[in-house]
Amino acid sequence: MWGTTKSYEGVRMGFSKGFLMNDDLNYLEKGDRKQIYYKDFTDIKNIDFYLLKVYIFEALLIDEEFKK
Repeated sequence: MWGTTKSYEGVRMGFSKGFLMNDDLNYLEKGDRKQIYYKDFTDIKNIDFYLLKVYIFEALLIDEEFKK
């Protein structure tokens, strides 16, 4: 949560370089952001753990490229 007002419920998983990620499924929410993409989770039953893992691994690969 940034500031004093929470604008969502649950847990927000954000990717700081989300704009570089392959998101053909439109799984990530962009809002009005240009770089940081995210996904909100309000119930553990609604999490596709396999798909989330794919996004996390892609984010790790992008981070590795920026380290070079």
